[in-house]
This record gives sequence, structure tokens and C-alpha cells, in this order.
Amino acid sequence: MAAGKNYGALIGAFFCLIRWPNLLLLWIGQALFYLLLLRPLGEENWSIYLLYTLATVSLAAAGYLINDYYDLEIDRLNERKGPLGKEISIFWGFVHYAWLQLLPLSLAAIYSPSFLLPILLGISFLLWAYSAHLKAWPLLGNLLVAALVLASLGLYYIEALPYLRENRWAKTFFEAYLVFAFGSNLVREIAKDREDLAGDQAQGTFTLAYYLPAWALKSLLFFLLLGSLGTGVALVWPYFGLFSGYFWGHFLLLTALLFLLIFVLINAKTKEDWRQLSLLLKIYMALGLAALAWLP
Repeated sequence: MAAGKNYGALIGAFFCLIRWPNLLLLWIGQALFYLLLLRPLGEENWSIYLLYTLATVSLAAAGYLINDYYDLEIDRLNERKGPLGKEISIFWGFVHYAWLQLLPLSLAAIYSPSFLLPILLGISFLLWAYSAHLKAWPLLGNLLVAALVLASLGLYYIEALPYLRENRWAKTFFEAYLVFAFGSNLVREIAKDREDLAGDQAQGTFTLAYYLPAWALKSLLFFLLLGSLGTGVALVWPYFGLFSGYFWGHFLLLTALLFLLIFVLINAKTKEDWRQLSLLLKIYMALGLAALAWLP
């Protein structure tokens, strides 16, 4: 019985290590885009989308793992309790990192279109480069992570482009969501840097949150939040009549959450305030994704 409990604890530690809620949100987002947007347009090649999802989720898991390795000391200073180096040894961490990288790359080499393997190799390299070096560069690391999140849906966009070109509203909606997702993820990455400011400084890592005074950082995040949602709405506005009242009601709910985000942002002072903002941003992104349920 003890061995069984230990085995269960190791499985739980592994899923904690790879940030399973974030991976689940990524998977759900890709599945919704295929089922609610692309498949109704006539795209039936579900197997290639399954491969894209497996590849991006697996590489994202590997990215979280290698990032935790490079962040061991920073996480200790920021009082984050991760399983790497505790329930899961460094050796087994690298074993998991290896197979999470090799699985999607091998499948891409065997089964996928020719363009996928170079893209996945590039994503794999950039995730390592971010963890080892680039996250210490003000803003560049944040932009890179937001762009890599965007790439997970960008593969779907590239594959479905022939169908999207025949349905301008769907193509525009897809592009509007990409803008929204990029802006929201960028804000969350910068907010997380502000939350971890003390530990980053102690390790000699000076992010944008270190260089900008609080008012300037908050102003930047404010305009990024408004800009990403506003640009997305401006893109789909010409197709206003195609979307149901439910869709626009959902948009009003999203706007209400945006106002709450702005209120929390303006009043954020402590580490806990910034942690709360980061959590609200995750809910905000999930709510934006749920708008797919009301597509024409």
C-alpha cells in the first residue's frame, strides 16, 4: 500500500511539474477551435490537428520543466514550492524533459507536413533559450513566451488557411483571437515578473518590472489590455450582424472582467496583489476562449 501511495504521489508531482492546468487550457483551446470553428467550415482532417495538439502540449510541458530547473534558486527565494529536486529528482526531471521533447519531434518527422519539424525544433530551442538566458532580458523574454503561446494556435491557422480564405468572417475572428491571446499572455507574463521581483533581483535577473516604476508598468499593462481587446473587437466589427446576441452578451461579460482586472491592476501593491492579478488574467483568457461557443 505504501508503494502504491508513493507511486501516486510521483504521478501527482509530475503533473504539478508540467503545470497540467495550463496544458489543459491549451488543449481545450485547440480542441474548441477545431470543433467549433474549423470543422463546421469543412475541415475534416482531424488527425493532423491531433498531431499539432500533441506536439505543442508536449513541448509546452518540456518548457515548463526546463524553466523550473533554471528557476530552482529563484523559486526558493520567492517561496514557490515546486516538485523538482524534491519529489522528482533532477535526474528524472531531465529524463522527462528528454521524452517530452523526443515524442513530438519523432512524430513530426514521420507523419507530419514537411514544415512542422523545423517549426517544432525552433520552438524547442526557443523554450530552452528563454529558460536559460532570454527571460532575464527586459521585455524580450515576455514577448517570446507570448509568441510561443500564439504559435500553438498559429499551426492551426496555417493548416486551415484554405478554408479560412473562403470564409472571411472566420478568418477575421481567428486573427482577432490571436491578437487578444497575444496581448493577454504578454500582460500575464509581465505581471508574473512583477510578482517575482524580489527573487529575480536576488538572482541578478532584472526584468522589465525592475526597470520601470510602478506607475509606468501599470500604464503599459493597462494599454496592452485595452489594446488587445479593442483591436480584436475592431477586427470583427464589420461582421457584427453575423454574431448572435449571446456572443455580444459574452463580450459584455468579458468587458466587465476587464474592468475588474484594471481595478486590481491600479491598486496592486503587494506580491499577493500581483498574484491575484495573474490568476484573474488566466480566467480572463479562458473566458475569451469560451466565446467560441457562440460562433455563427
